[in-house]
Amino acid sequence: QPCAASTPLPPPPAPPRPMPQVHPAPCDCEWNWTQSIFVPKPCDFDASGSGIQPESPITNESTELDYFQLYFDEPIMNLIVTQTNIYYQYVMNNTTEVGESSRLHR
Repeated sequence: QPCAASTPLPPPPAPPRPMPQVHPAPCDCEWNWTQSIFVPKPCDFDASGSGIQPESPITNESTELDYFQLYFDEPIMNLIVTQTNIYYQYVMNNTTEVGESSRLHR
């Protein structure tokens, strides 16, 4: 026998509104459409300031946390927290229904 439906399921929540468009900073590039294969120009890259520099606090005794904190310093962590909070507010302001087990209830 087929199962009898008790109560109909509620409709799915409406999708959130699209995020606002972020426009990149203007560049001195010129974009022209062609049918040819695109070959990008190589970028000039100065590797002298890349990687772990001799004046860095990393030593042979450094821990994983020391490496992590070298790359994820306080300004970067503050940026991540700020942007996460901005996104949370955006979702909360643009979501009409939140599922029962959603993390947004916490």
